[in-house]
Amino acid sequence: AQLNRTDFLERDLRYYYGPMWRALQTPSEACNTYCYRINEVANDNPYLLIAHHYTRYIGDLSGGKILRGIADNALDLPAGEGLHFYDFPKVEDAKKFKAAYRVTLDSLDLDQSQINMLIAEANYAFRLNMYMFDELQGDASKSLLKVFWGFLKSRVRLTSESN
Repeated sequence: AQLNRTDFLERDLRYYYGPMWRALQTPSEACNTYCYRINEVANDNPYLLIAHHYTRYIGDLSGGKILRGIADNALDLPAGEGLHFYDFPKVEDAKKFKAAYRVTLDSLDLDQSQINMLIAEANYAFRLNMYMFDELQGDASKSLLKVFWGFLKSRVRLTSESN
């Protein structure tokens, strides 16, 4: 329940595409590949869904705040619109939540082979996410990458200047 963000995602989609967003959107090839893999894993090795869950949610909790700020600056959105994807209102402390999540993962009754398969699947899930991002190489994503790169360079500069 703490990670349920369907309403937030749908709110963003309504903002960007209007109330008929479901009829207007068709999944990309990379999205279809990702969905196919999730369905395949659900049917063949359901415990591997943990890897997709981990990659998606822990990744969003780890970098979401920074990416939200970068997207907000790059897209110049009205306050409170278009970035609800990054909202986790039921997670009060992301650092504590991630630590508890890892403790839960470590307590799973898995053998070494299953652990290795989970790690391999998490790496694959990350690549599937990157494939989807690569498909978005339009002007908006290029701008976002430029802003992100500028942000990183400024952080490195500020850090080195303060030393």
